[in-house]
Amino acid sequence: MLYDHVLLLAYGSPATPQEVKPYLESLIQAKELAPDCLAEQMDHIVKAGGSLPQAKAIEKLAEKLEKMLSALGYQVPVFYGMRHGQPSIANALNLVKKRKGIRGLAVILSPHKSELTYERYTQAVDAARTAAGVQSVQYEYLKVRHNHSLFIQAWADQARAAMRKLSMDQREFVHIVFTGRAIPRSIAQLCDYEKEVTSTTQQVAKDLNHPKWTLAYQSRLDAGKETCTEPDISSVIPLLNKEKERHVLVVPIGLVAECLETRYDLDIDIRKKAEASGFGFMRAEMPVENPKFVLSILDMLAEKLKG
Repeated sequence: MLYDHVLLLAYGSPATPQEVKPYLESLIQAKELAPDCLAEQMDHIVKAGGSLPQAKAIEKLAEKLEKMLSALGYQVPVFYGMRHGQPSIANALNLVKKRKGIRGLAVILSPHKSELTYERYTQAVDAARTAAGVQSVQYEYLKVRHNHSLFIQAWADQARAAMRKLSMDQREFVHIVFTGRAIPRSIAQLCDYEKEVTSTTQQVAKDLNHPKWTLAYQSRLDAGKETCTEPDISSVIPLLNKEKERHVLVVPIGLVAECLETRYDLDIDIRKKAEASGFGFMRAEMPVENPKFVLSILDMLAEKLKG
């Protein structure tokens, strides 16, 4: 077998109040959060509940994939690690070391490729290999396929589930806002990030066959300090037609699991702005536990493992 293990890579979030400070310090060290934004970010985490369930969701995903791979005849352990937060990538690689892993498939749980959503994960793994003393372990990197049919169907499922909370008559007045993660324009210009976000949006919209939708970007880092991918969701919602649209359904296709960007940026900040503009607010649940999403990852892994 070409590969002896799988490593899932996620951005991370604090799973307990005790993890908040180390999490934010990690962001600052990686220059993904300005030191003068520390207090604001801390406040956002507190308002979002003080802890976030991302690590548990990724743990469940790893367990499901390991069982499903075993059922297909591939006896490979599935580890997981966070770029920021616990369990860290270095912790995961210590487990790989104990299992005498040599060559693995590393799956970046981000659907749209850019330096921020791909290369920084490979760099984090390189640093963790050194920290864990496993420089000889080699990885082939995969990411969530932004146009995989099962990934598209999973997001369509999540959007439909949210729509079902409204009556049939109310659904006519829903405007769907698909969101990608905002990244600096200087980075977006060097890759196909925006094309991939657009492709996912168009395919999910086609599956839903809902006529009223918009693509926007969310969760700008250090808002206002650098030009980012646009339009920003906060500027899109006030421009919607209040006579024809009464509810906003946000479908964050740039993310796969609950995190601060969903629990605070959307559920608290954007909800407040939508309601202030006279719209009801809904947000599709994340697809990480949707069977079709799990199968989309399994499909990628099985394709590689069968050689």
